[in-house]
Amino acid sequence: MNISILRNSYPRSHPWSIGSALELKRNEVKPINILNDKHFSLFRNDTSISLIDDICPHRGAKLSMGRIKNNCVECPYHGWLYDENGKLSYIPSHHNDHKPKRGDVKNYKVEENKFIWYFPDRTSTIEPPECKLLRDTRTWETIQGDEIVEGNWMDWLMNGLDISHVNYVHEFADEENGVVNDMKILEGENGIQCTASVIPKPVNVFTKSIQVETSAIHVEFIYPNTICIRIKLKEPYEFITFTSVTPITSEKTMMSWIFGYNFKIKDPMMQKYVKNELIKEMKKTIREDENIIKNIIPFDILDVNVPCDSFQVACLQMMLNKIE
Repeated sequence: MNISILRNSYPRSHPWSIGSALELKRNEVKPINILNDKHFSLFRNDTSISLIDDICPHRGAKLSMGRIKNNCVECPYHGWLYDENGKLSYIPSHHNDHKPKRGDVKNYKVEENKFIWYFPDRTSTIEPPECKLLRDTRTWETIQGDEIVEGNWMDWLMNGLDISHVNYVHEFADEENGVVNDMKILEGENGIQCTASVIPKPVNVFTKSIQVETSAIHVEFIYPNTICIRIKLKEPYEFITFTSVTPITSEKTMMSWIFGYNFKIKDPMMQKYVKNELIKEMKKTIREDENIIKNIIPFDILDVNVPCDSFQVACLQMMLNKIE
């Protein structure tokens, strides 16, 4: 299996996450880069989230270096204002009844659904992926964020599909008992699901209290960029991680993530403390993966495998089949 074709391209028919919706504050502007595409300016005004070209057509300044003024992005160079549709709405140094014919910039389709999703094909009717379990806010608490990480997006995707690496890269699985058991794979039209069991290991006093001898794992790959992992601990406790990756360059990736847990803490101070600790643990987990992934030499011929790799291989084969 040769995956080189996947490393430096991405399926443009599907939506791609460009960050956590919670991380984009009102009146904030951010630069967004996507592999082999233009640079974008992402912003939130009083009413909506918008994505437009980042380069001002006047003298080439980056609009993402500007600020929000009157619900528009203000170019930092000459103060030109661009609205959410990319239309040039005001030039402070000019009589505005005659604006330049090519003064507007292009607007792109985005949707907000926990993450901010960019649609390369604005005619696409494909729904952004989501973890429907996490809709139940009476049962599930969540934290979320986004990270720009080093490494090719395909290596990050493969990492999320690799159950057996957990025992050796992270502290919450037992490196002395790394066998992946009971693996079953179910293929669908737009994704693949896998169930398996691993031997976990507590990393703190809290996780020790909900530990089990063998932990059941359910992993779902949602084509082409999203993974949902559900981990069962002592009944009724469960964790869910929901991640989506987007290529920024051949060596950098945007990861948007949600972590869910199904226990409620009534005390507000303790709830805040637990959430902060879980955010730290999630970021630590990402850094542990990044330390391996950023040092991977591009490795495209995947012909050395063992049975626990079968889920990862099946997902990669689906991706290759869909681009042929």
